[in-house]
Amino acid sequence: MEIRSLASWMTAIFMFAFWILRLVVAYTYATGKEFFVQPFNQQIEIVLLFVTFFCIILIFKGKMVGALIYLACYGVYFGTDLYNNLVPALEGGVVDDITFMQLVVSSIGIVLSVAGVMNVAILKVKSPRAEKTSWFYDNKDFDRKKDTRADKNNYKLL
Repeated sequence: MEIRSLASWMTAIFMFAFWILRLVVAYTYATGKEFFVQPFNQQIEIVLLFVTFFCIILIFKGKMVGALIYLACYGVYFGTDLYNNLVPALEGGVVDDITFMQLVVSSIGIVLSVAGVMNVAILKVKSPRAEKTSWFYDNKDFDRKKDTRADKNNYKLL
């Protein structure tokens, strides 16, 4: 697994939790139950759930392709809703509870997708290497030889 830092783990956990939330939203809408968030388009929501699941797996592995697909899908899906609900609200329109929750959920989707791309991009940045010690730490053959040698020193305590 490529994820190394706490921020990367937290982003991945929030992505998965948001995916579960969207799964619950799709299920409650399909069964006709009331929930505080409604999907914008049920068919696109279901396709997006499958695409998002595979993108999260690719993000776990540190693949930039998965992060970019995740950003593109969530940017198009949640970005249009965010724009359509935010512009009337900024122009003085009345925002009810349902619209406010849609804005919050859309904002979380956009923020998570940007955070996923940033985390994978940070993983791809190489740290500077110390040239004096790189021969020792990069040499896997030396590690194997060192591990297989028996200790020939017989020290005795007086």
